[in-house]
Amino acid sequence: MRKFLYLEKTIAFIQLILGVIMISIITYTYNLQINKMLAYFEFKEISIIKIIISIQFNILLGLLFIISGILLLLSKRFGWIFSLASWAVLILLAIDLYTYNDVTVTFLNETKSFFWQATSIILIAFSAIILLNLKYFRDKYANKKAYNYTILIVSFFILNKLFL
Repeated sequence: MRKFLYLEKTIAFIQLILGVIMISIITYTYNLQINKMLAYFEFKEISIIKIIISIQFNILLGLLFIISGILLLLSKRFGWIFSLASWAVLILLAIDLYTYNDVTVTFLNETKSFFWQATSIILIAFSAIILLNLKYFRDKYANKKAYNYTILIVSFFILNKLFL
């Protein structure tokens, strides 16, 4: 019982840290890109809306990780639901990044490194999903609607990625 409580808190802290790192890297990267664009273009010529649309998926995923980490630390049911959804969306993001980078860097012969990075992300996320579905967590958090909420959140992210 106690070891599962430690496992729950560990997963929550990992999610918090991962969410903060994701948002930090994204904001830093896009800040550099905007500064480079400002060297060549005037501010009026840069479409901030297009930049926000291009990073919204990653920002929302980072926020989902942070929110799920906080709620899981507080032992809330929605923390568990958001945690399952965030790890599932991370798997989809890793697959998407691998397929995108596979096309763009094939001529550099660096596809193996992207393959191993995507594979390791998928394995870590899949392991987290398995850990979150242990009997202790299912008894504590799951009900009939919990998995439906998770599917709904993942579907939102899929539709967001497809249409925006």
